[in-house]
Amino acid sequence: MQDIYSEDSVQVKKVIDQIWLALSEQNVQKMNKFCSTDWHLFSARGSVYSTKQLTDKHIEIMKNFTLVTSQMNIKIMGNTALATYNAQMKGLIKEKNWEGIFL
Repeated sequence: MQDIYSEDSVQVKKVIDQIWLALSEQNVQKMNKFCSTDWHLFSARGSVYSTKQLTDKHIEIMKNFTLVTSQMNIKIMGNTALATYNAQMKGLIKEKNWEGIFL
């Protein structure tokens, strides 16, 4: 299935990809260029992370992190965008291979 995006949605997808690239680079300053000051990630286990907390956690335990999105659905309402997507992640956690698909 091919994802089809409007011009605005293409820009939103690029920003989301840049957020995850910044995390893979463990670069909180770069992440903050794309995230509002009240941005948070809510994990499947119920943890809540700011950009700094998430980056610090990755620096502490993870190497070679990658995240690839698919089946992205973007809704734009005024100056707000809501995106849902599947994510395939992998990397090394404490020197052991790790990967997961989050739908």
